[in-house]
Amino acid sequence: MKTSVSALFLFSLFLLACWNAQGQNASQKVQAGRNEKSITINDGTKLSYFVEGTGSPIVVVTEGELLANAISNDLKKYFKFIFINARMNVVDPGDINKITFNVLVDDVEQIRKALNLDKVSVLGHSVSGLIALEYARKYPEHTTHVIMNGTPPYSEDRMAPICRQYWETNASNERKEMWNKNWHGISRDSLDKLGTSETGKLLYILDGPQCFYDYNFTASSLLKNVYWNMKVWNQIFKKLLINYEISKGKPINSPVFLALGKSDYLVPYTIWDDQKSKIPNLTCHIFEKSGHYSFFEEEELFRKEILEWFENTKEKK
Repeated sequence: MKTSVSALFLFSLFLLACWNAQGQNASQKVQAGRNEKSITINDGTKLSYFVEGTGSPIVVVTEGELLANAISNDLKKYFKFIFINARMNVVDPGDINKITFNVLVDDVEQIRKALNLDKVSVLGHSVSGLIALEYARKYPEHTTHVIMNGTPPYSEDRMAPICRQYWETNASNERKEMWNKNWHGISRDSLDKLGTSETGKLLYILDGPQCFYDYNFTASSLLKNVYWNMKVWNQIFKKLLINYEISKGKPINSPVFLALGKSDYLVPYTIWDDQKSKIPNLTCHIFEKSGHYSFFEEEELFRKEILEWFENTKEKK
């Protein structure tokens, strides 16, 4: 018997409520309430940002709530993080068909100007790492460093066969069993068609064994207060990334740190083997006990590597 889309939606809400209740005490990184400041972008779109930490400024280009939940308080002792809730994190993102990498980059630039910061580092997780990279390409005079974590170098369609092979070859039987258990009786196509923030988050939770080194971990604690506009994400994955090449455009002179997890089956680290040479000043670190969230899963090692890299690549006065 096939499950209806509406039943799947209700089921997804039920599961998320259960996982969120369990996850509220699961991580000390989740903080209640954000002191957000609103900003109206040139096209009239309203975004928000908030600041946590002290030290050199790092602009987190998207996913403010998610990344604030995932980045440790210890790392916030060394850097001032400006967390942006970007167009994929708001209900009204403007004309979706007009959203390009250039638009997303200029959103970051307007927030930098609003904060009166001369130079900043930029950080992007997953596909948002490419927004950080493109910011450095367009605004080199305002960029000191680029940090990308679990970032793909090209489109999902192009990655798909590599991801499948990496999963089949490297994932343990226990990991595969957990993934199958999560998805038992649930139709991915039906959830995809719903296109809501809650079902998008459910998809992420169900894919946990492909996302985290600990395949029993659920992402509910990281997703607290997160809103995903799935139409914007689809614009990025299905249009912006299709012909994207990291080597196209002006050279990127800023130092770039790429963090990849060995247990990341969404963006296998092997995908970058023939792409690293396309970014001139690249430092790549493979985290042995991480999936898609190295800064969360191996926070001490990540902090050590980032601090050393910043020290070795800082501008000479």
